[in-house]
Amino acid sequence: MKVKLLLTILMMTLLLTGSAFAAEAIEAPKPTEVPEIKIIMDGKLEKFEKVPISVNNSTLLPLRELLVKLGVPNDDEHIIYNHEEKSVTVWDGQTKIYLLIGQEEAFVNDESVLLNSAPIFYGNSTYIPLRFVAETMGKKVVWDGRTRSALICDADKFDNIKQILDKSNEEMAKVKKLKQDMDLTGNIKLGDTSVNLVFDTSTALDIPNKRLHTNFDMNIGQTLISTETYCANNTSYTLSPLLEKWNKTAYTDAEYRELFVSQSNNNVINNNDILCTGLNQIDSEYDDEILLRGDVFLHDMFKEAMAQQNSGYSKGITDGMKFTDFSAEISLNRTTYLINYIALDTKFTRDETENEGEMSGDFSFRIAYSNYDGDFVITVPEDVVKNAVLAQ
Repeated sequence: MKVKLLLTILMMTLLLTGSAFAAEAIEAPKPTEVPEIKIIMDGKLEKFEKVPISVNNSTLLPLRELLVKLGVPNDDEHIIYNHEEKSVTVWDGQTKIYLLIGQEEAFVNDESVLLNSAPIFYGNSTYIPLRFVAETMGKKVVWDGRTRSALICDADKFDNIKQILDKSNEEMAKVKKLKQDMDLTGNIKLGDTSVNLVFDTSTALDIPNKRLHTNFDMNIGQTLISTETYCANNTSYTLSPLLEKWNKTAYTDAEYRELFVSQSNNNVINNNDILCTGLNQIDSEYDDEILLRGDVFLHDMFKEAMAQQNSGYSKGITDGMKFTDFSAEISLNRTTYLINYIALDTKFTRDETENEGEMSGDFSFRIAYSNYDGDFVITVPEDVVKNAVLAQ
């Protein structure tokens, strides 16, 4: 009898212990508030009253706010909450989504679907997974890790923008000669100090002959710095803004090719999913113009443009910056698909470093293109070739 009692106690103990381990194993992950995440819908940065949260590396947003912004009518026929079941049924006129709070199994038109993260109740609001709901409703969803942004748009719009940018890149790749005018203005605040920046760069490119001529002016506060660069015949010539003399650097064929490509890349629109999702084609007052606009950040173009300044004064200026608000505009010729101009506006912050305090500011950047395959010739002046000294 005692043996049976001991076995019974042992079995109950194992069952209870196993249940405890099972409960621990399936304990739901805790949500993390991620207020820095930006939600961009159809090219517009949207503001949410409730803070976004992250669970299992998935972004969750407040149910009703998200659904209404996705175009679901805000009524009890399209957003149905069942308090007893703790369930939500969404009907957009074509697709029915059934979600259970705390359950990773959902139903789309009565078909079972496994979620990466279950809907949860947080801060007196029901939160649902952004990507799953948006994609189920036929939207394209793209994550931009550089700016911590989730971009959402209609799939048809995505395809249309992609076709436009693909065509533009194809035509820009055929260009042999062109001119670029870059203008960048900005304001940087470091503690109580505020400094205005103005960069002006004019560049002429002859791609087949690997020749380049650039004039660069930079104004920081009240200090104006100007320089000039030629690239030709495996050699670069740069006017020192401080010593007012020409320095030259000779390159091997491979080195010169790499240098010239980095300085002469005219295919500046990196056609990726971020641009196709975040840009919209808008009406233009000009019949011969295709105008694209949206709250996206052309990170690669901006970084490359800064590098093309060919000046140590601008080196590292964007290191550690977190870009917050941003918008871009791209103008193309409707007939040729060549770029007229690209414009970018952005605000940024940078955390305090060991040597400097917190930084914030803004940049406005514009690059205009002209003289496509023009008849201009880039020639290094004889006095520059004669007087230039080898760079140290």
